Amino acid sequence: MISLREMLYYIIKGIDGIITPLILLLTKIIIVDSPVIVSLGKLRGLILLPFIKCKSIPSIGKDVYFSELLTRKYVFGKNVGISNFCKLFGPIEIGDNVDINYNVQLRPQTFIGNNVGIGPNTLFMTDTHDLGNEKKRVGKHRIKKIVVEDGCWIGANVIVLGGVTIGAGSVIGAGSIIDTDVKPNSLVVSDRSKHIREIRKLNFLRKS
Repeated sequence: MISLREMLYYIIKGIDGIITPLILLLTKIIIVDSPVIVSLGKLRGLILLPFIKCKSIPSIGKDVYFSELLTRKYVFGKNVGISNFCKLFGPIEIGDNVDINYNVQLRPQTFIGNNVGIGPNTLFMTDTHDLGNEKKRVGKHRIKKIVVEDGCWIGANVIVLGGVTIGAGSVIGAGSIIDTDVKPNSLVVSDRSKHIREIRKLNFLRKS
């Protein structure tokens, strides 16, 4: 039997556009006054449902895309900023004091800690596939979560692949491809996750 939530999803999905303010008391919908695009249609406001948890209402730029807003879990901390043209595919969790620059894509099972900055055009790609047989090399689709711990700074045009944890306080240089775990307080640059040195050593050199 189809649930009420699924029924609402398919009804609204068939509507070409929805005009704010939209108030559905049964689901306690809250409208954020900034335009976004979700997979169920074009809205002039972000709909926050009971299964979307927010410590405070995030600041959202224009043309931000939320996939399956009615059926996926989204968690936002305090003081979250999401710039223009970003795409979010739940379930995802974003901590406090997080700044996401323009055209960033967060795929399902991406977890961002507190006090994180993410540069423009960065991709968190949790999707992967098993290696298939010789007739079709693209095998079964899988999701491998990504974790960005507290205090990290992710530069522009970075690609983070699934199954990776970026340790607390790390800096990822622009254009890097991160395919392995990053130790806390690391500085990583280049296109293949080259570890330069611990940031604590850089701080020592700066003081001397």
